[in-house]
Amino acid sequence: MHEGGVNDSEFGRRLRGSGQLADIIHQLHRAAKKKYLAHGQMPAYDLTRFRKSGTLSLF
Repeated sequence: MHEGGVNDSEFGRRLRGSGQLADIIHQLHRAAKKKYLAHGQMPAYDLTRFRKSGTLSLF
């Protein structure tokens, strides 16, 4: 997301997007954070949702 370019080799700009698409992604992230993390922290993990067998039971 470097203003339409594939990459940007300038030091310090690689990890930050720029341009219209990067702005849209930033707005979506901000809206989702406001909606789902309104209290400011991640919800607690519910480890009862996981099975010990993992994905091996799919095969």
